[in-house]
Amino acid sequence: MAVSAVVFDVGNVLYRWSPKALYERLIPEDRALDAFLENVVTTDWHFQHDAGRDFAETSAELIARFPEHRDLILAWKPRFNETITGAIEGMVELVADLDSAGVPIFGITSKPGIPNLAGLSPEYLVGEMKEYAGGRRKHAVMNALLAAANEADFNDIARYYARQVPARANTPALGDAATGKAISVPCAGCHGQQGIAPAPIPSLAGQDARYISDALHA
Repeated sequence: MAVSAVVFDVGNVLYRWSPKALYERLIPEDRALDAFLENVVTTDWHFQHDAGRDFAETSAELIARFPEHRDLILAWKPRFNETITGAIEGMVELVADLDSAGVPIFGITSKPGIPNLAGLSPEYLVGEMKEYAGGRRKHAVMNALLAAANEADFNDIARYYARQVPARANTPALGDAATGKAISVPCAGCHGQQGIAPAPIPSLAGQDARYISDALHA
């Protein structure tokens, strides 16, 4: 049977992910660290975010149970990228081989706040990657991943994502769509009617709602 498409999960499939990678920097004593990860910031607690719950809610509930760990709990969101420690060996090459063979590739993430890159113009993607590489746009993982990238790397990555087919983000909606349509009329001048923009301006249609909201607040 011919392979029509491949869908990858991200955490511990494409990239190594572990809460311990963050909290071992904040809790120096091993037994205290193990107890914290077993009883406070657990994987089950985190998986609520994968199911669409907002960190403001889950963190408030957890702080109510463990007020002595307030600062450590609140570190989860702003320092979440420190739980990602690099690509799984062989996965970069596997994805590259599949792409070279023309196999459509999709990634699963239900984490709000992660942008969809599929179908964005190469010009836009190259420009944003250069911002990360130069440290002008701040994101611990992206800054580290792109620090050593060269012009050919930027172009190859951008070409790959530009070739993918956009799809609606599988993350929770925010606010009221009808109200948003009415007040977003000025945005159409750049981002197009219904969020479909001409290159190199990024389209907003189908993009993660939390990502757009965070970008508007930045």
